[in-house]
Amino acid sequence: MKHISLLALCCPLFLAACGGGGSNTAPAAPATSTPETPIQPTFQASAVIAGLEGSINLEINGQIITLTENGTHVVASQLNEGASVNVQIAQSPFRQTCTLNDASPRVINQADINNIEVTCVPLGKLVGRVQNYYTGDVLENISVTLATQVNGETLTVAQATTQSDGHFEINGIGRSDRFVLTAFGNGFGSSSAIFESTTDTTTTLDTLLLRAHLANTFSPSAAQNLAVNGNTIVSLPANGLVDESGLPATGNVNATITLIDPSSDPTLMPGGYETRNQSTGEILPIESFGAINVELRSDNGTELQLAPGSTATIRIPVAQNVAGSPPQTIPLYHFDEVAGYWIEEGEATLTQDNGMLFYVGTVSHFSTWNADRVYETIRIKGCVADREGNRLANVRIRTSGRNYIGNADVITDAQGEFSVPAKMNAVVLLSGQSGTESKTRVLSTLSADQQLESCLVLAPSAATIKLTWGENPEDLDSHLYGPKPNGSGFHIYYSRKTATINETVIELDVDDTNSFGPEIISIPDFPEAGVYQYAVHLYYGSGTIKTSPARVELNLQGTSYIFSPENASGDSEKDYWHVFNLIADAAGNVSLSTVQEFKNSIDASASYSALSVTSEPQNLSSIATKQKYYRSSEAVNRSSETNYRASEPSHKNYTR
Repeated sequence: MKHISLLALCCPLFLAACGGGGSNTAPAAPATSTPETPIQPTFQASAVIAGLEGSINLEINGQIITLTENGTHVVASQLNEGASVNVQIAQSPFRQTCTLNDASPRVINQADINNIEVTCVPLGKLVGRVQNYYTGDVLENISVTLATQVNGETLTVAQATTQSDGHFEINGIGRSDRFVLTAFGNGFGSSSAIFESTTDTTTTLDTLLLRAHLANTFSPSAAQNLAVNGNTIVSLPANGLVDESGLPATGNVNATITLIDPSSDPTLMPGGYETRNQSTGEILPIESFGAINVELRSDNGTELQLAPGSTATIRIPVAQNVAGSPPQTIPLYHFDEVAGYWIEEGEATLTQDNGMLFYVGTVSHFSTWNADRVYETIRIKGCVADREGNRLANVRIRTSGRNYIGNADVITDAQGEFSVPAKMNAVVLLSGQSGTESKTRVLSTLSADQQLESCLVLAPSAATIKLTWGENPEDLDSHLYGPKPNGSGFHIYYSRKTATINETVIELDVDDTNSFGPEIISIPDFPEAGVYQYAVHLYYGSGTIKTSPARVELNLQGTSYIFSPENASGDSEKDYWHVFNLIADAAGNVSLSTVQEFKNSIDASASYSALSVTSEPQNLSSIATKQKYYRSSEAVNRSSETNYRASEPSHKNYTR
């Protein structure tokens, strides 16, 4: 008997179960595995942002990424080995300039890119000082607001408050060709100035405020007639005011009204003399017939306005320096403190009350309101050069009306040429100003554009003295007394407008004989050691220098000083106002000595050369000898008006 092993019995079954054995199918080939493709590592790029205020646009390989926070930000991911990352700053925040530590492309080299650094810093700075327009007193706690428009949108750039010395500072103002700086404070009317800043340097802009003519407190629940000197200027309805949230005003209303008569100084008008047509966008020059500033605030300082549907009546006193008869009706304009233009809205009618002329109109909100009209313009074309004949670029050229109230400004081009608008058939002051260099001419315009025959020549000025005054007295005169070599002196006034000392020409640019001014004296340098005395003389007209009121502005080596007869001592009925002395040493260094005194005459001998007087006093027989010589040659220290007129033929057509 054959024995079959268990293995033999089980094998077929095992093989069958395993898919083998007893089958005609060829045995399966051994399995082979396909190797996996290794995963390639990817990388990312990060940027570190520091100092950012606002938003910045970065361009990463042609794509724009906007970032609004400081810190580390992933700006590109899933980058393969060898990939290039190109980073550029597409747009910095308005008030900042941002820089990239390295603008060259970065390449992935087996690691993330972490060395992209962007640093932002404030762009530009604005500094300035706020003063009382007439007295020059610095003003503390004045609010200053800087605004502009960016891509058609209103932007309040920054706000500041003046310190105890009247100064303010705003860091990071940005770049704009039309900033509007507005200053306002308790007891003063607001004022706005327009300037441009297209660099990252510091801009200096001083602001002058007029003291309000009315400061009054009342309840908003009752109708009000707000008057200045007995003349109603604003009539308000009862319960017609709301706060910034549109809620009815409660508590007290604090009102300030400032009358603006730019007759003596057109720069008193906020922002200038331009209106923008709301339909076409065209910028047009305007002339003013007077303006008022009205501000209404709650006890906590919140601005109040007329409620929707409410109106108020305003009465604008007609400016004093209006040539001819003012028009019976005139457009009303309000000042836009963001765009810096006057916006036409409504009209006013000429009325007479208590012997005064007013323009009366209805308004739906409060601002600075101006009685204006667009005037027919011509253009004055010319060039600006220095004394060597070199053309001067970036010089501000201004036309200012003498028989109308308005001005216009342009900047000379790279060739020193300009084309500035002025009123047709009018008398204008044409002035150029660049740093301490200036020049002013009087021109009569025609009915067509005019080309100047010669360039406006700017002379460097170590000092300029500007005199303005009111309607009465009609004629105030500037007088400058100074030293000449060998112990003599010079006198500049209406009859002798220039003096040459050691090749330095000191000049009276303009002599105004019909109220308001200005009269401007330019001093290129101080060629002789001694005392330079400046005084104002009442030549003709009613009233006094103090009641005019007169105003003197001195710019001494870049620093501005304002003098008012309100601060002068002595009898204000006297005809001379000795304002200040400028004391020069032999090296040309100058110091200011304020005098501020009313006098019967000016002692010209005080302006003889200090060097000559002190170096050889033994050779002088007496000071009286010098006075005699000086009087005979210059006729300045007169004992009486009669003797003065006899020795100095008058340039006027009248006598006092």
